[in-house]
Amino acid sequence: MSSGDELRFSDVRRFGQFWLLRKGESDTYSGIDKLGLEPFDHGLTGVYLQHHFGKRKKMVKECLINQSVIAGIGNIYSDEIFRGNRKDSKNISSNLYTVM
Repeated sequence: MSSGDELRFSDVRRFGQFWLLRKGESDTYSGIDKLGLEPFDHGLTGVYLQHHFGKRKKMVKECLINQSVIAGIGNIYSDEIFRGNRKDSKNISSNLYTVM
């Protein structure tokens, strides 16, 4: 908005909610501060993924759809990632390694 205010909408498979945030007001309502990096963020590197997934004993797919690490990758996108790379989504994340 030209005033600097923001109107935000959230719909997590339930009735949606709107918040009007005044200029400079913190968003303590939507949970956006709990989201991880966007998929095309330059900070999303092998080192970042290794830091967040390296010691987990979960399947890689479970890790990828964790919105607190990478925002926006859901079930369909994660399936496409594995299909496109011909990898098994049931691999355990701690078995992954970084290729330099």
